Amino acid sequence: MAQTPFEFVRDSIAQTPFHQWLLPELLEVDEKAGSVTVRLPIRSEFARLPGRPELHGAIVAAVVDISGHAAIAAKLMRNVATVDMRVDYLRLAGGAELLATATVVK
Repeated sequence: MAQTPFEFVRDSIAQTPFHQWLLPELLEVDEKAGSVTVRLPIRSEFARLPGRPELHGAIVAAVVDISGHAAIAAKLMRNVATVDMRVDYLRLAGGAELLATATVVK
């Protein structure tokens, strides 16, 4: 039986060695909207500085990349490489979890 887009993306995320350390979780694939939502529970090793609650920017960028890839993979039902990516940091991220929602535009 063929996989649903949610199953395909969930399994794709789980297979990547870096993701096995990072532990992102696919929450939703909205096929109609062309969007996905990824959750990342925050751990102390994601900190920007020792004893501070803010996240390192690379963790934020990784979740941006994972969610963007997931949105495209859900639509195409195949994995694709990130060709170009830009992240503008508007403020420091922190908290108990990081949520990223990505939507396919073109």
